[in-house]
Amino acid sequence: MTSGTMQTSDTTAINPRKGQTRPLSLLATLCALATGIACAAANGPDVSAPPPASLQTGQSVAVIGVRTSGDAGGDLGDAKVGFGLNQLLAEELYDSGHFRLLEGKAAGKTEVVKDLVESYWVGAREDYTMDDLDRVLTELDVGLLSYAVLSYSRVSRQSMNIGVFNKVQQTLKIDVTACLYGAEIRIPFCRAGRGEAEAGGQGAIYEFAGTLVDFQTNAAGQATKKALSRAVTELVGELTFSE
Repeated sequence: MTSGTMQTSDTTAINPRKGQTRPLSLLATLCALATGIACAAANGPDVSAPPPASLQTGQSVAVIGVRTSGDAGGDLGDAKVGFGLNQLLAEELYDSGHFRLLEGKAAGKTEVVKDLVESYWVGAREDYTMDDLDRVLTELDVGLLSYAVLSYSRVSRQSMNIGVFNKVQQTLKIDVTACLYGAEIRIPFCRAGRGEAEAGGQGAIYEFAGTLVDFQTNAAGQATKKALSRAVTELVGELTFSE
């Protein structure tokens, strides 16, 4: 009798606070396994809102935080990760050539942004409300605000012969939804991107270089950069800019 071979898979969402994983709900599992990206934002910002008619190019934008769609704790609970991701988002927006970043030395604004970024990463469980965003727009006196939501999931695949399991292979999927809001965008305009990396275990996702997160060294960091880049590319690609 020859042994048959079958493929099995298991999808889990990372619970960063405990450095463990928990089973995804059926809906989330279907989304994680789907080929499309839009459902990746099922538990985050709406990615179906149409783009505004146009935006004036060169508007100032304040990047006010990134959060995870689950509890931020463990290695992900470190505020330095949130600041690093926030900087990545700011760089992607700046590199698009359509935005000016809020001046870092703007009087009284640096600490406001710092507090927003830290609290959104470490403590936020929901997206900013439009009341929140309007208040921050006024406080920072900028044309636009940007923020993002990340979700992490692992998909395990293993080849199984009768009575014998082969080595488990895991893929870490990182979904990012990036958003813009402002006087000309009265409903948050959000688009999503995904990055993937092979993951060998359940340990820390990112690596540090001193006090900074190194998004270049390991596959997860590179996948995060790719997901953010894709989200911003989708976002900017649907916008029309005027001089």
